[in-house]
Amino acid sequence: ATPPRFHPSGVVQAAATDCFYAIHMRFRVFRDRRLSATVVAT
Repeated sequence: ATPPRFHPSGVVQAAATDCFYAIHMRFRVFRDRRLSATVVAT
């Protein structure tokens, strides 16, 4: 029986993608919040 395919590089790439996505979404929310605050303040 062959062991399941396990590539550390793939795991690292997936983790990096998740991290980048989380940072991107957080930055987008922060930017939208700041933009809306600026619009309200104006």
